[in-house]
Amino acid sequence: ALFINASQEQLVLSSPRNLIVVGKNSEAKIIKNYWGYNSKEYFCNIVTEVYIDEYGIVDIYKVQNETDNSFHIEKFQAHQRKNSILNHFNLTFGGDIVRNDINSILDDEYSPFKQSSLETIDCGINLSFSYSYHKQNYSRQYPSRKS
Repeated sequence: ALFINASQEQLVLSSPRNLIVVGKNSEAKIIKNYWGYNSKEYFCNIVTEVYIDEYGIVDIYKVQNETDNSFHIEKFQAHQRKNSILNHFNLTFGGDIVRNDINSILDDEYSPFKQSSLETIDCGINLSFSYSYHKQNYSRQYPSRKS
C-alpha cells in the first residue's frame, strides 16, 4: 500500500485504517509505504490491525519516508494464534514527531513475534513503544531497535 501526502496549499489530516486477516496455513508479505512530498504540515494518524490464524506467517514492512514537517502516529495491533509467525520491520526516515505503538497478543503457544526498527537521525522526536501480552507459555518476542 502506498500513502502519499503532497498538499502544498492546505493542512492535511490522513487517517488510514488497515485491517489484515491471514487465515490458517496462509502466508502474506505486506509493504506499507508512507511518503510525503513538498507539502505543508500534515498529520498522519494510522491504525493497523493484524489477525493471524494457526500456522499463518506474516511479514510486514513499514517504510516511513515523510517530510520534516509531518506528524506520524501509528497504532499497530497484532493478534496471533497457535504456531503463527509475525515479522514486523519498521524503517523511519523523516518526520517531525513520530510515534509507533506496536502491540501484540500472543494467544496460543509457539507464536513468535519478531520486531525490528531502524530510525535515522533525520527524525525530530521519535516516541516508539512496544508491548506483548503472552496468554500461553512458549510464546516469544524478539525486539530489535537501531537508531
